[in-house]
Amino acid sequence: MSGGGEPDVSMVIGAFDCAGDVQRTIESALAQEGLCVEVIVVDDGSTDGTAAVLDTIACHDHRVRTVHVPHGGLTRALVVGCGLARAPFIARLDAGDVALPDRLQRQVALLRGDPEMVLVSCDAELLGPAGELIHVLEFPEAPRQFEQTLRAADPRTICGPSHPTVVFRRRTYETVGGYRPEFYFAQDLDLWTRLAERGSFGHIHEPLCRYQFSATNISARYRPEQHALRDLICEATAARKQGLGDGHVLPRVRAIGPGREKPAAATDADYFVGSCLLKRGDRRSRRYFLRSLAARPFHAASWAKLLLSLVPPTLLHSRGGHA
Repeated sequence: MSGGGEPDVSMVIGAFDCAGDVQRTIESALAQEGLCVEVIVVDDGSTDGTAAVLDTIACHDHRVRTVHVPHGGLTRALVVGCGLARAPFIARLDAGDVALPDRLQRQVALLRGDPEMVLVSCDAELLGPAGELIHVLEFPEAPRQFEQTLRAADPRTICGPSHPTVVFRRRTYETVGGYRPEFYFAQDLDLWTRLAERGSFGHIHEPLCRYQFSATNISARYRPEQHALRDLICEATAARKQGLGDGHVLPRVRAIGPGREKPAAATDADYFVGSCLLKRGDRRSRRYFLRSLAARPFHAASWAKLLLSLVPPTLLHSRGGHA
């Protein structure tokens, strides 16, 4: 939707070395139905030509704004992008993700219909490296589960919506202090806990977003750091519930950053994607098990699932088998 008025939604995208992926993400944001959308893309010091791709897109469409900053990580890019947002609602996507055309319209309708609601998320489709559907990320008990676990501040149960699926109110985001730069990782969970203290969440139980699985994502490579931050987020939430500030937690948060990176395990990724495809009866699972075995010839689980992939799905299900 074009036009020179104020936007309904500001879509904020952080971009780092994603020259081959970011254009389809921007196109999906611009193709949203029924709303005026501005797209703010923050180039986080890319070195692969991403900056040139973004500048070219922005030159041809006034709805796209690009900002180039030194490399500092996703959180700092989001702080910059959200700070530039003009619309009453802020939406998120990551480079490579795709929003279905009616996603924002449906999420914004929920927010406009309930002034107490501060955030709306949705289900999502997880795609494999070749674009295969490998899993549907469904949250059957959302949004109540999100609200309860975020407010309870129990590290064993805390959970929140998937980051690239959300739309939230800009005014509430600003009121709670937005993304906090101390959180190099887990910036989304930290924000969700503070938003949950200000209002209710909504959720659409349909996949309105697609994003690709990657062995190089933050959760896979920095799992210990994510767990440590989850504990600190719960500690900060508990302190706020008692009427105290959470500033005493931030120095420990700040100390958890990049530098202890776990190398991406391609074999684990291949095994994971193959397993997901096998559950769906997709014979393309074989190529991933074969790739896993090429790197780890004695990986028993890959051998077992490769053999299962050779069984016709109808015969497998008729015998009550499962991956």
